[in-house]
Amino acid sequence: MLLAAVGFGASARPGPATAAEATARFVPAPPCRLADVRSGLGFKRLDDLIISVPVFDRCGVPAGATAVALTMTVDASGIGAGGYVSAWPMELPLSTTSIVNHWPGEVRANGTIVGLGASGDLYVLSSERAPVIIDVTGWFTAAESSAAGRFVPITPTRAVDTRERSGRRPMAAGETLTVALPKGVPSDATAVALTVTTTESPGPGYLSVAPAGTADVPSSVVNTDGPGQTRASGTVVGVTPDGIDVYSRSGGHVIVDVTGWFTGDADDDSTDGLFIAEPAPRRLLDTRNGDPVWRSGTVEIANVAPDAAALMLNVTIVQPFTPGYVTAHAARRGRPKTSTVNGPTTGEVAAAMSIVPASERGVAFFSSGGADVVVDVFGRFTGVPVNPDRDAPGNVRPPECASGTDPDSLSGFFSAGVAFRGADYQRAFPLPDGRILWVFQDVYVRGRGATNTFVHNAALVQDNTCFTVLYDGTFASPDEYLFPDDTDRREHWFWPLAGDMGADGMFHLYVAEMRERGPTYLSKTEPVATWRVRIDPNTLQVVDGQPASDPSASLYGWSIVTDGAWSYLYAHCHRQFGWDPFPFSDPPVYVHDFGCVRDVRVARVPAGRFDQPLEYWNGSAWTSSKAAAVNIAPRGRFVSASQYYRVAPNRFVAITKVGDWFGETIEIDVASAPQGPYRTVRTIATGKRCSDCNTYFPSKLPYDAANGQWIIGLSHNRFGGTDLAYYDPTFFPIDPVS
Repeated sequence: MLLAAVGFGASARPGPATAAEATARFVPAPPCRLADVRSGLGFKRLDDLIISVPVFDRCGVPAGATAVALTMTVDASGIGAGGYVSAWPMELPLSTTSIVNHWPGEVRANGTIVGLGASGDLYVLSSERAPVIIDVTGWFTAAESSAAGRFVPITPTRAVDTRERSGRRPMAAGETLTVALPKGVPSDATAVALTVTTTESPGPGYLSVAPAGTADVPSSVVNTDGPGQTRASGTVVGVTPDGIDVYSRSGGHVIVDVTGWFTGDADDDSTDGLFIAEPAPRRLLDTRNGDPVWRSGTVEIANVAPDAAALMLNVTIVQPFTPGYVTAHAARRGRPKTSTVNGPTTGEVAAAMSIVPASERGVAFFSSGGADVVVDVFGRFTGVPVNPDRDAPGNVRPPECASGTDPDSLSGFFSAGVAFRGADYQRAFPLPDGRILWVFQDVYVRGRGATNTFVHNAALVQDNTCFTVLYDGTFASPDEYLFPDDTDRREHWFWPLAGDMGADGMFHLYVAEMRERGPTYLSKTEPVATWRVRIDPNTLQVVDGQPASDPSASLYGWSIVTDGAWSYLYAHCHRQFGWDPFPFSDPPVYVHDFGCVRDVRVARVPAGRFDQPLEYWNGSAWTSSKAAAVNIAPRGRFVSASQYYRVAPNRFVAITKVGDWFGETIEIDVASAPQGPYRTVRTIATGKRCSDCNTYFPSKLPYDAANGQWIIGLSHNRFGGTDLAYYDPTFFPIDPVS
């Protein structure tokens, strides 16, 4: 679905822009058909996509009018592709905005106000050459001040909702409903700005809106093309003291919201509320280039001018994540209980015109269920913007929730790929407020649709059963959570290690700086330095990153245990790829550096004082000599990428996947001191998820299952390359080790 115009054909090159800014008052008129491509009425075809439509001296629009209020309907019932419709003054270049959007086979309508140039002609583009029908509902004539025809914005007010009236009776097919002007709109108003919604449609049909008591006219404001649909659009329509008449061709429920009204001759002469058309419609917001408006989130656009009391906008909801709506309202003011545009179907694209009151901060857009939002401005109404009276809104990616915190629920959550499509080296750390911070290496972050973006690190914050994703960048273009500006993907990157709360109240996370020395990613990798990142435990924002106290590639900080007096930092070289041939492989498979990955060494600092110099365990005492540090892991293992935990006073546990990728056994070792000696007390068979799958990096969660069992996580992949069908952690329970 496109939302921006495509190129002109050779026959329709516009001239240079000549339109000048001018204020104007509104003159309403009963809906009048200006052009109908289906019947050949009122237009000239310029090429396959673009028609020109003369406006002056037709449907009562006088020569010299500065803008025209229209309802535009696109009939894509015979069109096999989605598209859009744009309109702009003939004198100006091709518009990059849209007024109506449609899917294949749909009939859609929407209102608009489009500025007019000196010629009075409009260009109208239908991207898939779907027939367009254009009705005039009024026009604007130049005025430096005026009594009549000035717009007065109000808090959107519901004038009627047939779902709530007595008997909850929908409109019948062919019925006309007279809707009184709502409270706050005087009886001498000449026109109103509306959002008109139909829901629970019985089938194909349309709604027409006209001044109350006038003859029915064959123009549509909202169209449906099937049963059970919800559709909405905006329009400007003249009124009588009795209000407006709403005609339903096929029946169904109707909701009418009023967003403002136009003054009559009896009002005071003023410059407030006059219309200034944009020289050409222009785009103010397109969230598809970054984060969407998340569920229950709000984004803002700045006001277009200091004298803009209201903006004439086209608001498009693009592929909502769940059925929902978008509400436009004055920024940092109370949100009305109405909708501007509805997306009742996941993945839908729908547009609605709306004249929206503006504050000094501009206009805000709230999404009920999460969606991308595109906003185009067609003009503004003069006056004094309202003052903001509340804080800036939030637009935070909502959490994704598992069915529980037990091992099966966690395994199901990660295999479903809701937040991450794949990740490994799962590490989970408790935060002071009870939440859990998870960090991962080499993550595929889930984006729009089926998009998965590879980053070298990302995180989750677990709050009970729900997980909030942490990364840099945007939903459209995720970036690494840690050191995004210093990362050159697959060449130079940063992998998170272990972390713990520091004495300064910050969470301290150790990070391995990695370099690729081979011709392809993971063909000859090695750590080159160790960094320490401070993270605010409340906001989870990265505060700073600096070289660790031992900044070498020894990676002191691979695992961390804190007891009452000391924090212990375990080291592991993490040289996995491209070093030594795996025994018995033919042809050779070059994997871990067997000279170092068998060993684990340990150092310590005063508890939480991660900025202090390290003391290293030399086998009998703690020393400042790093060269004296000795291996503390039991001998005889192929690989010892162990994780260490304090499970009770004077009780420490090491959990190791023996053989790393190639083995099928986890060993659990215990010791009475963090430096050991460790002895094996339990062996656990891991099995495989497929014949050529591997398992690695067992870790213990910082909380237990409901029955008191420990929860162990295990990473998975497939030999020969990442397979996202298997690239996720799984979890299983074990009895505690005493």
